[in-house]
Amino acid sequence: MEGKKEEEPDLKSGLVIDEKYQIQYKLGKGGFGKVYLVQNIKDDKKYYAMKVLLLKRSSSNDINLFQKEIAILKELHNLNNSYILKVYQEGKFIAEDHLERSYFIMDFAEKGELLKFVKANYGLYDEKEKEKFCKIIFKKILEGIQFCHDNDYCHLDIKLENILLDDKFNPIINDFGLSLKMTKEGKRRKFRGKIGTQKYMCPQMFDKEKYSYTGLDADIFALGVLLFKLVTGQDGFVTANDATYNDIKYAYYTNFWMRFYNFERFSQEFKNLYLSMVAFNPKKRPKINYILTEDPWLKEINEKNPEEYQKLEQKYYEFMKEVENKVKENNQPKIEIPEKKEGGEEKKSTRGFTSVKEEEYFVDLTPKKIKDKRNYKYYINLIGNLNANNFMNSLIKEINKLYDNKCYINTDKEKLKFQITFINEDNDEEEEGEKAGEEKYKKEEEDEEDNVEVEEVKNNIRDCIMKVKLYDCGNDEYLLCFEKNQGNLEEFYDNFLKIKEIISKVDLFN
Repeated sequence: MEGKKEEEPDLKSGLVIDEKYQIQYKLGKGGFGKVYLVQNIKDDKKYYAMKVLLLKRSSSNDINLFQKEIAILKELHNLNNSYILKVYQEGKFIAEDHLERSYFIMDFAEKGELLKFVKANYGLYDEKEKEKFCKIIFKKILEGIQFCHDNDYCHLDIKLENILLDDKFNPIINDFGLSLKMTKEGKRRKFRGKIGTQKYMCPQMFDKEKYSYTGLDADIFALGVLLFKLVTGQDGFVTANDATYNDIKYAYYTNFWMRFYNFERFSQEFKNLYLSMVAFNPKKRPKINYILTEDPWLKEINEKNPEEYQKLEQKYYEFMKEVENKVKENNQPKIEIPEKKEGGEEKKSTRGFTSVKEEEYFVDLTPKKIKDKRNYKYYINLIGNLNANNFMNSLIKEINKLYDNKCYINTDKEKLKFQITFINEDNDEEEEGEKAGEEKYKKEEEDEEDNVEVEEVKNNIRDCIMKVKLYDCGNDEYLLCFEKNQGNLEEFYDNFLKIKEIISKVDLFN
């Protein structure tokens, strides 16, 4: 039997790299490499983030991606854009464990991932009010990606987790490990195959035998997926080849919006922009410059004079501070730069930049009888005179409606608990009418264009399995507990929020 892979040791606090950067603590880790908060003890005493890759235990592909990210960030740094992560130094070092590591020093994004703020903001504010502030940050994200495109790079892994926030809640675009040049010898390159994160992939990535795509096509589609979650707090679809996306593909827009609660509260301008950005046909997706200058959804803030825009940005800052407080209330890690204690020592309980698994979105109030620190649980208090079996049966029916029967639900004999399996496999079955829809999309001739089959990045996505259990606490009070049994923590939380919305909107006590 193959032994368990030894976990990479964390670097110790206080370790000094290159006689200059002192490690404070680990901020988190990504697809490859760990990230630490470091302080420049030699010159400016500023805080930075340091990404580290253990060379001995890394694949050649990870090492290549690590080096490519450094090269791209350094090139973009020299061109100076405030919305792109900056790299200041790179090198190698050998730590106390005698293992060699590569590293690079970059900006410390003080407020962490944008994803945390979207999660904390879910359902807390009126959609119309929230849209106004989403316009500000989305406009800045667009400007950052346009800067990349103008300098011949497509990002190819745009997602909320890769958008960080500085001390003023301005976005900083991160993680260029999968980025590619958009042209070769003056000609627009076209690619085939999957690259990036599955739920953000454009539909052409799922059938490399039929379709190719450009970096612009892929990035604009991913920006549309990001926009939907930024504004609504929900995912528009699991992937761009499932039944939900087919409503967009075949222009069944009413069907699509009916899947989401409070969909009527979103502005029509937002809906139109989103649907255009995730259009099946890449030719129908708007260019970033058009969105920034002509699209009605962003035009409101573009037309304001500088003084009015400055006031709006101040309101945006106040709005984000309020959301940040909600993040902290939810037992999120603190995300401000460490304060100094008397005597010069720094607190090491704060967090920033990116997150590790123990930080994610959960309030640790679960009763002892159902508490298990190895798993993640969340619960809802229900107060009322309900029939427990009827309630659970009704809830299962509503969940099946929500997911259009695209998940598996298993119940036990008691019927007071059930298990949901959310499938993450690609849906290879052809939907009725798909052939007719594909005829609307005609590929361009590619005889004179560079056609590159990209090496698919395997995300090792597992099915998300959620256990749901109802506890009778007496006195007409119940506790509905949700437990992550398997899969991605973010997906588990997304599904919990959707089910929670069912319970808040539908009278299941009757």
